[in-house]
Amino acid sequence: TGCALRSNSSANGGAAYNTGSSTLRLANCTISGNASTGAGGGIVNRLACTLVMTGCTVYGNTAAAAGGGVENWATATITNCTIYGNTGSAGGGIANSGGTSTLKNAIVWGNTPAAQISVTNGSAVATYSDIQQASGVYAGTGNINAAPLFVNAASGDYRLQPGSPCADTGDPASPRDMYGSFPDMGAFAAIRVVPVNVVAMTVF
Repeated sequence: TGCALRSNSSANGGAAYNTGSSTLRLANCTISGNASTGAGGGIVNRLACTLVMTGCTVYGNTAAAAGGGVENWATATITNCTIYGNTGSAGGGIANSGGTSTLKNAIVWGNTPAAQISVTNGSAVATYSDIQQASGVYAGTGNINAAPLFVNAASGDYRLQPGSPCADTGDPASPRDMYGSFPDMGAFAAIRVVPVNVVAMTVF
């Protein structure tokens, strides 16, 4: 919880390699700047394993093979995560090589190649998520295809600007955000503009 996995390298799974029928849970973590000479620049989730990611930011990871951010072979549940600017041979954001990847309230944007999610085996199911596509919208309830309007992605600030299409458009059944509004997509709540009442004063 609240960990940073940065600037690591490996043959597979630059930051983490989950294997042996185990469960890896990551909450509010940053996985960035990792590299793999094989698959999964950030994380590899192997056969018979479970990966649960909530509120995580996965960015700037690279893989020589599939899955710039995450490669999944089994069961991956990705909720309110931002996956941005990763690079792999396929599935710049996520490569589903087996099993099922389930995304909700996620942002998968700006990864290379342009196909943000690749599925060679199994399935990748997304709802109420912003997934970049050349055209159309990734199949699933509540999904959108619109620039998320980060505050400053170049400097690693993945908060959402006021007016972001990802604000208040997450799954309405999810918990409300820190402002009591409908949930947002991505790892961070959108910045809110709070109106200020100005009271005119007369000085005698």
